[in-house]
This record gives sequence, structure tokens and C-alpha cells, in this order.
Amino acid sequence: MSLKSDRASTSRRLRSAITAAIEPLECRRLFAVTTFDIDPTRSFVSLDARALGESLDSQSSGSLRAAYEGSIQVDLDSDTIEFISEGTDIIAQSKGNFDPGSGPANYAGEAEGPFGIDLGEAAVRGLRLTVDSAPISLTSTGEESFRFTSGGQNISVTDGILEYDILGSDGTRELDGNSVDNDGAAATIVTADGVTTLTLPVKITYSYSSIARLRLSGKIVATSTGTASVVDANGPSEGGRDFQARLNTQADTSLAIVDPTLIVRDDGDTIASAAITITNLRDGANESLAVSTAGTSITSNYDSNTGVLTLSGVDTKANYQAVLRTLTYANVDSDPTTGNRDMTVVLDDGDEVGLTTNLIVEVWDPNVVVLGDGGPTSIKYTEADGSVSTLSIKGGGAATVTFNGAADQTIRGRTATITGSTVTLNDISVVNGTDEGVEVDGSAAKTTVTISTTKGDKLTSFDDLTAVDGLKALSAKTANVTGNVNVTGALTSVSIKSLTGGSVTTETIKTLSVASDVTNSTITITGNPLPLFAPSLRTFTVKGQIVNSTIDSNGTIGTLKAYALLGSNIYAGRNGSDSFPNDQADLDSAVAIRSLSLVTPRQPTAQTFSDSVIAASQIGTLRLGVVDTDNGGDAFGVTADLIASIRATDLLGERLSATRLNDPTLAASELAEDGFTFGDLEIRVV
Repeated sequence: MSLKSDRASTSRRLRSAITAAIEPLECRRLFAVTTFDIDPTRSFVSLDARALGESLDSQSSGSLRAAYEGSIQVDLDSDTIEFISEGTDIIAQSKGNFDPGSGPANYAGEAEGPFGIDLGEAAVRGLRLTVDSAPISLTSTGEESFRFTSGGQNISVTDGILEYDILGSDGTRELDGNSVDNDGAAATIVTADGVTTLTLPVKITYSYSSIARLRLSGKIVATSTGTASVVDANGPSEGGRDFQARLNTQADTSLAIVDPTLIVRDDGDTIASAAITITNLRDGANESLAVSTAGTSITSNYDSNTGVLTLSGVDTKANYQAVLRTLTYANVDSDPTTGNRDMTVVLDDGDEVGLTTNLIVEVWDPNVVVLGDGGPTSIKYTEADGSVSTLSIKGGGAATVTFNGAADQTIRGRTATITGSTVTLNDISVVNGTDEGVEVDGSAAKTTVTISTTKGDKLTSFDDLTAVDGLKALSAKTANVTGNVNVTGALTSVSIKSLTGGSVTTETIKTLSVASDVTNSTITITGNPLPLFAPSLRTFTVKGQIVNSTIDSNGTIGTLKAYALLGSNIYAGRNGSDSFPNDQADLDSAVAIRSLSLVTPRQPTAQTFSDSVIAASQIGTLRLGVVDTDNGGDAFGVTADLIASIRATDLLGERLSATRLNDPTLAASELAEDGFTFGDLEIRVV
């Protein structure tokens, strides 16, 4: 027999072994198409990169080497192999968190220049590749063993970003769309013991002007058994066999979760049973799977305790295929738990259990967006009045942001967009650790939440913000807060437009700034008052009035400025329950108010202090501005062990001015210049 005929004979045997499980179709090309599953334990590709001409070193051991998973689809003919990009998805696995950016990265490196100068660092995230080619000739190397050149494949990046911080210049490069020829060594395809193995060496280089050059080199190893029964949930026109669907909880309670052209493949004529399993039930009996078995000998049974839909009864592949094409998922919970439902589909032809097909149903609420963890880091939304706001986070961590009235959301790159005619921001939850299986940055108090608004009235609002040891700062100068800002841990700064009917609670805070009024609200600083006189609230500035509100700090207040204090109370280290302390025991001797000033700009005669209480063991500079001393007979005013300096003016313009007040026996009238009317105002030195 000639070499040519021997090669052809061996190729036919190889093709037969790989496609034995594929039901013959009228189209000869589809008959020869098979999918190889990438083995991540044998598929590794290293990154060799340069930045500004210098090689990148690993940020940590193995950070420039990644395992790969996914699938490769090929068309095997008698003498050729052809790679099909539509059915190929080569996915780089992620490692730990690396800089710059946040979230797990596939690769991460850092570079040094001459004399040990730190040039910066770079990270690649979300890298996915595909391969396509024209038919490539196969060369026989033995029984069911072939070799072919790697140079004929075109390897393209379908997704991924390069984040870099080089010499203080940071940025992001989208990697998708880059395509180059593979320059690796010869590839092989070998069948042994019923398993066909495709080994594809990889050597490709991508260049990005002067910023960086990336070179990937290694190999991808993928296998196909070619004999077990399997469900192609994607149908014949899509690559792979898995399928993903999304349930919009604002619009639907059920949906189809397979492609309508789903294919059942087996080397026999019948199927005995099938099992479809929800592996991570989150809403219990409110979740279910269903099919239509009309016109078949197949029976179905769904167990709500286990999440398993069982199909039983020997019937033809065609009937099992028809039944599985009707597969639906339903969730009737009044408040469904969002997130993925992972499902498996497995056939049994009576001789053996087949391969597993994976289905993913994303139970999705367009009102909920998770920022961080490698996903989007900002959200844009438009309110009914046309105001366009952007909420973003940086510094690590993650935030779950909830809206009302969203009809849809889209994510492009690092930005999510919320759409709907009546969209309003509801609440923000900053997490630091593990939440619903999402790994986020473990460093405490590094996350900054920023809200900015343009167009319309240039204002937005939200109810609540919660954080546990994860929030560093809130910058929301265009946001009216109507609920609660509750932070466990220390805050660097909070900046908001106004606080109405809400609260701010945290352990310590350096800077709290309100650009308008604080009304019917509570600000509570829970941190311990030690060390002595160290401020728990360093600076509090209100460019408006504090009305019917309470500021209660366990520790010292550094500087407090507001336009007015009306019907409100400010306490620092108040031990007792008396709203207007009259005893030294009611005040913590280690706590002070260093400076408090009430001044209304450009309105020097405007009333700034009435029906309010200021209390601390020691008060430094106290400027009460214009005081309405008539409070209907109810006492109000100031309590302290020591007041370093106090100034005030009554409604008639008469002045009160005194320094170094520490004598409890001092009469109030001795503090004033002639004519100042104390009325219901009391200065209590205890």
C-alpha cells in the first residue's frame, strides 16, 4: 500500500473515532465538526512583556504564567484540520489580586529601569482567545496520530484589558480585536483508549505602540472522547455545547434556557433517561424546571428539594431532543435572589452516563449593580428630571448599588448604564471580604465612593449607605441623603449636598462636609475618646443650617462650623442622659469641642442660635452669632467645665463676650456687656 493511501486510511479511522458520537447530518461539514475541551491541568501559557523597552518581572511567583480552560472547535476532514473561531473560546484563568486596578488578574508584572528605578506595573484581566484557520494538512506519524503546522492558525483576542501604571501615567488598553498568526511549533492530534487529544503549541506577539509588547508562549491541550452521549444546548450553529440565559426579574418569572436548535448526540438510536440539575438553589421551592413531553414515551418529574428534573423512559434521540428543546426555568419568589443558577444536563443511553452540559441562568434585577471585583467600577443613570449622575468606586472592595424604576442595564467596559423613565438611586452597600461568593479586596478602609451629577437640577439623592471596615470616603457633593450612612470603622471624609431625615454613624471621621442643610437628622460618632482630646470628628462644616438635629460624639469634636443651630443639640462626651446637662458627672473630662462657630455669610444679623444645646467638658472657641433668647420659658444654651472664649449677640444687637469661664458660681449676668438679654439662654459652668 502506498504512503498516500496509508495516510488516507489512518485519517479516516481518526475521523471515525472522533465523530462516532455525532449524529449524521445531511451537511457533510457539520458531520466532521467536533469540540475539544481544554484541559487546564496541562494547558499553560506564559507572558513575556516589555514596558518602555524594559522586561516585566513577576509581581509574585507565577504571576506571568496562567492556566487555560474553555473549548476548541475543529472541522476534521480526511487529510485536513480546520479551526472554527465561532466554536472556540480559550479562557485564561485568573490568579489573585494584582496592581494596578482591582480584582483577580490573568497576568501581572512590574518593571525596573536603569539604576533600579521603578518604572511601574501592568496587569492583564479577562483574557479570552479564539482560533481560526483555513484547512491545514495533516501528516500521519503513527496509528491514529497526526502532526500539523501551527503557523496556519490565526489567534485573536476576543476579550481582555491591559491596565498599566508606567512612570506615574496610568491607563487601560482594550485587547480585543488584536489578531496575529501563531508561530508555535508543530501541533499534534492523537487518539488513544477512546480519547482524542489535541496539543496546540502557542507563540504569539501583540504590540501596543511604545507602551508595551506582550508575547504569549506555551501550549493548549484539549481532549474529546467522541463516544459518550451529550446535549449540545447551543445548537449546531454555535461553538461549544453550554448555554447561558438571563431572567429579568422585573419582567418575567420564567424563560427558555436552551437554544431552540438543541442537538442530542449519541452513537446509538435511543436514550434511556436524562437529569437536569440546579446545583445551587437559592430560592428553594420557588425555583423549578419543566419540559413538555407531549407525543413521547418520556415522563418528567421535578424534585423541588433537590432541584433535579428527571426524564425517564426509553425513547428515540429525536424525542429526547424535542423534549429538551422545551426546557424552561421559573422563579416565582416575590423577591428573587439575584445571581447565577448553575445547572447540568446529563444523558444516559442505557449503556453509560454521558458528558455533562452546563447551563447558566442569571437571575438578574436591572435595579441591582455590583461594582468592583473586576467588573464595572461606575454606574450612569438618568433621573426623571433629566439629571445625569455617575456613581463610581475606586481603591478596591466592591459595592452593591440598588435602584428603583430601572427597566434595563447594560455594561460596557468598566461602566454600567441604568435606563428607565423613573430611575432613582436607593442604597449602596460597600463590602470588604466575601459576599455571595464574590471575592473582593481584603484591605480595610480603602474604598472611595463618588457621586457626581450634571444636567437637570444637577442633584440626586439616595437613602442608605452601609459599609463594614471597607469605606474610606464618600464624595457626593450633588447628593441629598434621605436615609442612613452607617459605617463600621474609620472614615476619612464624607461630603454630601444635604442630610434630610437621615443619619451618619461611624467610629471616627476626619472631615464631614454638608453643602446645604442638616434637617431632622442624627450624626453619631461612636469611637472611643482616647487618646486625650484627640478628635473623633476632626472637622464638621455645614454650609447651611442644622435644624431639629443631633450631633452626638463619644470623642472630641475638632472644628464645627454652620450657618445656624436651630432646635438642635451638639454633644461631645456626654455621659448622662440629660439633654441639657447640669452636672459635671454628665460630661467626660477627656472630651472637648475645640471650636464651634455659627455665622451666616453676608447676613450678619440673621438668627443663628435658638432652642439648642451645646455640651462638652471643655469648649475652646465658641461663637454663637445672633441668639434668640426667648424660648417660651424652656431653658437652652451651653454646658461645660471650661469655656475658653464665648461670644454672642442678642436680637437687639447687645453683646455677650467672655473668656476663661471655669467658675460654677459665676452669675450669667456677669458675662455680658450692659443690655444683653439672657432670657431662656443659660451658660452652665459645672
